[in-house]
Amino acid sequence: MMMQWSELTAIASGWLAFVLIFAAALVPVGYRLRAQRRAAPRSRTISIHVIIGVSVAGAAFVHGLFGVMQLGSPGAIAGGNLALFAGAAALLVLMAHVGIGLQLRDPKLKRRPQTRAKHLATAFTIMVLALVHAVTLWTAG
Repeated sequence: MMMQWSELTAIASGWLAFVLIFAAALVPVGYRLRAQRRAAPRSRTISIHVIIGVSVAGAAFVHGLFGVMQLGSPGAIAGGNLALFAGAAALLVLMAHVGIGLQLRDPKLKRRPQTRAKHLATAFTIMVLALVHAVTLWTAG
């Protein structure tokens, strides 16, 4: 059976978002390991992190849009409510994560350690939810 373009787009955009999540995480982590300190809020490293992060949000939005178009498909139904919940929750947390991250761009930000901790916590939550979403759909199909 041949896949429809919307199903292919849903799958491709989901995996693109997944790959971009890890790429976005590797940029500041790699810098920290290499330089033994955090990158400055307005540095090139953080700018690259922001560009990749905003790309994650775009790919996740496209994935969600095309995923909604596939809700009646056997693949989407097979994943069940857990897959749908995890994906929707990941998108919601991702929006909060982007907002928190954009606050961190301000060099004069008060409460930077607390804001950074929220950014890290939401990043971890997104990764867990995305893994649950992907694994649930993958193993069901």
